[in-house]
Amino acid sequence: MSSSVKKIIPSQLNTMASLLFTLYLFTVDDIRGIVISKTVCGVIWPLTGKILQPPISLRHAAIRSPLVGLWVWVNLLLFNVSNQRRLEAIQEDSKNKPWRPLPAGRLKSNEARTLVIFLHPVVALLSYQLGSIQPCLMLQFLTFLYNDLGAGDTWILRNVVNAGGFLSFIAGAVQVAVGPGHHEYCQETVPWMLMLGAIIASTMHIQDLYDQEGDQLRCRKTIPLVFGDTSARYSVVFPVIFWSLYAPRFWKVDTVGYLPSTALGLLTIRRLLDKRTRNVASDKSTFKIWNLWIITLYLLPVFSAMFQNKVV
Repeated sequence: MSSSVKKIIPSQLNTMASLLFTLYLFTVDDIRGIVISKTVCGVIWPLTGKILQPPISLRHAAIRSPLVGLWVWVNLLLFNVSNQRRLEAIQEDSKNKPWRPLPAGRLKSNEARTLVIFLHPVVALLSYQLGSIQPCLMLQFLTFLYNDLGAGDTWILRNVVNAGGFLSFIAGAVQVAVGPGHHEYCQETVPWMLMLGAIIASTMHIQDLYDQEGDQLRCRKTIPLVFGDTSARYSVVFPVIFWSLYAPRFWKVDTVGYLPSTALGLLTIRRLLDKRTRNVASDKSTFKIWNLWIITLYLLPVFSAMFQNKVV
């Protein structure tokens, strides 16, 4: 091998590694909240027999898991690049998250726009191959609403679009996990998905508590800015109480099945109302606890299946 070729190969590898790292930086904030949680949800639900019949095997789930994670990540990537390429987003990230690709200078705004245009058909084609094109197209539509038509700047549309996005990620993850073959939804599936949408729509503005300064800079009309910080906190408290009790009841779990959602729900409420935890750093931690609370709700079909097997 000539010396010139030896120089070219490391250079190409470095360029590829740099590109992959740049794409990762677009999504790093959502790895736990979106990629991991939706992947786990998509893989576990079809195993229970509570969402789809017939249930998939553990071996099938293990084989499909990497594909589920890939599907969730590439769809998230498209949304995040579209969201972070906006001028106001770059200005905000320059202050709060300067390591993101655009404020860090790893990509220019026009390059990010080109990347979005490139990702739309690529992500759609990959989703088609994996058997999850409908949720992908819904996510692309919601991305356009949120980022280009300003739905993310008004609290009502912001919560509704976020809820639709969460449901689309879950539905797509389940479809990829199941793969080809004939499966039918259980009678609880549609009501449960609608309930999850209501849970997200009624509580997700908890994420707006710690970013009021940035949202004000971008002239967003979020619940904390429109109704005030205290009212925004109480508007999360009451839905968390209700859903922590009603969702387990929907799945007819035993007393133990109530404990995870109730415990994390109470912790979320305490932190929301405690004056000592009403600051940006504490509100970020509270949002992470809210994410754990949501995961306990995702696991309710699993708890229900475990309880049913124990009874039988």
